[in-house]
Amino acid sequence: MAIARDDLLRCLKILVLLAKADGPLQPREQGILTEAIEELGLTETVSLDQLLQDPLTVESLLSQLQDTKLREIVYQSAYTLAYLDGDCPPSKQQIIHTIEKTLPGYLFWSGQALLTRRLQEAGRQLISPQVERIEDETKREVLVHHQIMIWSIVNAVTASVPILGVAISSDWLVYLNQLHLIEDIGVMWGYPPDGEFPPLYQVAFGGFGVMGLHLAIGNLTRLVGLGQQLGTTYAFINTWAIGELAHAYFAHNTTVTVGQLQQIFRESKRHGEQVYRQHREEIMKKQQGIKVQIDALNGELQLGQITEDEYHQKIIAFMS
Repeated sequence: MAIARDDLLRCLKILVLLAKADGPLQPREQGILTEAIEELGLTETVSLDQLLQDPLTVESLLSQLQDTKLREIVYQSAYTLAYLDGDCPPSKQQIIHTIEKTLPGYLFWSGQALLTRRLQEAGRQLISPQVERIEDETKREVLVHHQIMIWSIVNAVTASVPILGVAISSDWLVYLNQLHLIEDIGVMWGYPPDGEFPPLYQVAFGGFGVMGLHLAIGNLTRLVGLGQQLGTTYAFINTWAIGELAHAYFAHNTTVTVGQLQQIFRESKRHGEQVYRQHREEIMKKQQGIKVQIDALNGELQLGQITEDEYHQKIIAFMS
């Protein structure tokens, strides 16, 4: 979808207004915006400071977006950002409602229903049925690292394939798979699948605000046909590091400090780089096999031979 530079900038500004509606942006959120400016080719048009200090309102920005499809894309991205953790504050709800008013009724209701289902899938698709508590330390060590390897390879492949559709991107699937990995490891250590571990998630993802903004920007750039997907190397290394981080966190009875977790995360990324180099050929072969399947599905979706829900279910089946 070809989009004028000015319209692209308006879309980004709307997401920024939403992200800072409940308080100042964290440094990691600002970093995501800096990367987005570069990825979208806007470095000569706007700086991070200009983006954060822009006086325009959501209403005025929306009034300048004439294309209904573009407003729908903004809505999809904004909804993901606002509702990622299931709890959207009133300040963000107001912006979401403002965007909704600019969409035809059928687009709003069908889009909202699909977006809600996508977010709910994050809670339904996490724990593998075969995963259970493992008392034997040696066996647990082997199986945990087996899971880390599997999900690191899966995410490396996931990050490399072009996925079509509403409110879903490679970034989103990578994120779900990383949640899946953390909870699998927790179960192996004897922790409940619905446990809450804020320090772990804070270090791994930067919190819901950071992850929500990352997904929203990713959704915007991919649906308008711009930007690159998460690099294969980055997806593997980051997933590997998150797995080792979770393993260390649960091994220490969840008593590790944020500072200690950050150090473990840095060391695990370096380890992940080494492991990736050792398995690069295997990953490349898997990419080619899955890409053929994804290309076939993309064709079926574009021809109307399968519904979007069927498409997403098959994508998830390929990647899990």
